[in-house]
Amino acid sequence: MNEQVGILNVDGYYDCLLGLFDKGVEEGFIKPSARNIVISATTAHDLLRKMEEYTPVHEQVAPRESWSTNNK
Repeated sequence: MNEQVGILNVDGYYDCLLGLFDKGVEEGFIKPSARNIVISATTAHDLLRKMEEYTPVHEQVAPRESWSTNNK
């Protein structure tokens, strides 16, 4: 997957959503490299610039262990 997701975060509207992604990284559910597919900025100009500079660095979105149904 070489695509990114751009979020125009005007007046902090998507702060909670971005925080959810960050929490997923913190808890080990989302790999830090996968978190980088979501790009945000407060202006369209900055968002487009960031998206143009994007370089994919992830292999999978979530660690395989996070999908396990076995309790350890």
